[in-house]
Amino acid sequence: MSAGDTFTITPDEHRQIWERLSPHLPRYLRKVENHPSGWGLRFEFLPFTGREDAPAVPRSFYDDPRLKYVWESEDPAEHRLRKAADRILSDLYDKAYEEWKDAAYVADLP
Repeated sequence: MSAGDTFTITPDEHRQIWERLSPHLPRYLRKVENHPSGWGLRFEFLPFTGREDAPAVPRSFYDDPRLKYVWESEDPAEHRLRKAADRILSDLYDKAYEEWKDAAYVADLP
């Protein structure tokens, strides 16, 4: 997570977030676990060949009415939940892109 952008979520919020994110998770996601440092999550993916399309947050995430932005003044609890879901999915796809980029580099070597 970005500096200053950390969340502590309850078990119920955790369940709700993953329930909402599940349709938008990539097929190559193997495992999600707490990071050993205690901060954030660690993602494990199937190995990339570098020849697949680059990982990117799917359009379906942005169109999902259960994940669209809600102003904090409108509904503080829902705002917090959606902000955490957005951060988790962004971090997941950023990490997947990093691993894919390394595989793509190796795949392009002569």
